[in-house]
Amino acid sequence: MPTDAPDITRVLQSALAMPAHWREEMDARVQHRESGESPSHTHEEVMAELNAVTA
Repeated sequence: MPTDAPDITRVLQSALAMPAHWREEMDARVQHRESGESPSHTHEEVMAELNAVTA
């Protein structure tokens, strides 16, 4: 793991400390992703599209 990677415990604690409306938004986004409603893309796909747009 890279040394600059965030500590998962700190990330989780920060997420749980967010105001309720942000937690609700995160929950909704996770549900959309898990249901297939929101597509996901690999890092390689994103970088290829970014390179195509900026070239």
